[in-house]
Amino acid sequence: MNKPTICVMGDVFCGGDLLLAIDPLLDGWLHSHALRIANLEGVFSEGEDFTDKQDCILFAPPSRISVLKQLGINVVSLANNHFHDQGTQGMLRTLDLLDTHGIGHVGAGNNLTEARRPWIGMCDDCQVGVLAYCAYEPGYMTNLQFATDRQPGVLQLEPAQYREDILALSNEVDRIIVLVHWGKEHTWFPLSHNVQTATEMIRFGAHAVVGSHPHRPQGFFVQDACPIFMSLGNFLFPNFLMVPPSSVSYHSVQDLENVPITRRYYSPNRPTYKMWPWQSRLSLVAGLAVSDRGFEIEVHLSKQQDRQAVLELFRTGEPLGVILLKWMGSFYRRIHYAYFERYWRIAERILEVPGLIVVSIRSRGISLTLTKMFQLLRKGCASGTVKHDKD
Repeated sequence: MNKPTICVMGDVFCGGDLLLAIDPLLDGWLHSHALRIANLEGVFSEGEDFTDKQDCILFAPPSRISVLKQLGINVVSLANNHFHDQGTQGMLRTLDLLDTHGIGHVGAGNNLTEARRPWIGMCDDCQVGVLAYCAYEPGYMTNLQFATDRQPGVLQLEPAQYREDILALSNEVDRIIVLVHWGKEHTWFPLSHNVQTATEMIRFGAHAVVGSHPHRPQGFFVQDACPIFMSLGNFLFPNFLMVPPSSVSYHSVQDLENVPITRRYYSPNRPTYKMWPWQSRLSLVAGLAVSDRGFEIEVHLSKQQDRQAVLELFRTGEPLGVILLKWMGSFYRRIHYAYFERYWRIAERILEVPGLIVVSIRSRGISLTLTKMFQLLRKGCASGTVKHDKD
């Protein structure tokens, strides 16, 4: 495999109860790449900007942009459901702050034209273009502010739009990476129509598709030498204090007595400390190296330790976790299309019963896997490398 030149990370939130300490092995690997890309959750704000959003509100103090600088992130996707968490002013301030610090951004802007504008840059001898979109998922992800000709916001995932964007960009660059915020949170399997969209993007000229939003790593597969990651998971997403109605707060937890702890999202009636479950502490980190037709990939499984943001690569054992996620991707790509795609349109629900079969009744599909396989991930089943240069 050629040396990877591009590193793609999952969700990054720069706020919350952050104590950033990067494992030297991971830090060295990240900074060995010419380009580092991530999905930025939330905006940079002091919390004074008005928003009428009722869902979980995420923001980080502007000084926390240092987190992106420390991780060496060059480009972020803003196309997600938290970019309007501090209203229009929060969006505009975040765009200005990123520009000031020389961090590229895609998938959002002051208007639709800006939101559709790709990031284009050189990686070694290859010119790379990056696009980003946010899906409207009925029942899953609906509280969004999409960019229009007269309104700032995120770029909506619409077939006519992404087809036109990919075809136009293919005339300007050598490789295209598409970042998409989609799916259902806290699930192992993607929605079938998201899988279909990803494969269509490859057919229209994209060379890699990378998903986010579920807060868990989901399967990945390779189509025509072009990798598709349905969800990388949380690369850096610290625990945080929530205050009513449902907003991150920067009051010191030590100053509050008897603060309840939750591992779920809901609207609290008192200050509550949000802790991520173990499934949301795992993340895939993808290294991309240009190949003749697309990208070769090097995949690692990273872990963020609970309570403090310490990132590390699993160093022991065989790469079972990565192999499992590769198997999952190949499984639902083939099984869903071959047997279930035409027969079911059922909202996804995953029932996880320890030691028993996990049944995922999905939109247009049914997937089966074993809980014990997921327990391998929980035990730190390992780091490893999976290499692909063809389907």
